Amino acid sequence: MNIIWQEVLVHALAFLVLFLLMKKYAWGPLLQALDARSENVANELKSIARAKEEAEHFRADYQARLVHIEEEARARIQEALEQGKQASAEVQEKARADARAILEKAKQNMVLELEKAKIQVRDYVVEAALASAEKLIRREMTAQDHKRLVEEFVTEEFEKDS
Repeated sequence: MNIIWQEVLVHALAFLVLFLLMKKYAWGPLLQALDARSENVANELKSIARAKEEAEHFRADYQARLVHIEEEARARIQEALEQGKQASAEVQEKARADARAILEKAKQNMVLELEKAKIQVRDYVVEAALASAEKLIRREMTAQDHKRLVEEFVTEEFEKDS
């Protein structure tokens, strides 16, 4: 095996020229493209991380607002229940007061009607006694006549009232 140094030198020189040409025209732009691509990927990852942080912030804010809204809703419901209970108590108290007033008025009317009835009975008894006495005075009678006369008078008076 015989090594031809001239050919080795030409091949080495060609390899070196090719290597330099490749480095300048192929690897440089290729490495720049790869660097740009890795920078792009890094920027996208940063952007995704920022978006994720913002989304987490919005989710936490949403949760806080949701809790606040639920607490406010519970408070409003409780307030409405309290107002309902208070209104119910007021209506019940007013109904009781009205019922007591009606009952008191009915009692007063009953007492007045009873007094009127007593006065009417008394007047009726007085009139009956006077009429009976008048008839007795006008004529003197026996006990049987007196009894018959009173019975006639009472019968006449009851027939007038009926």
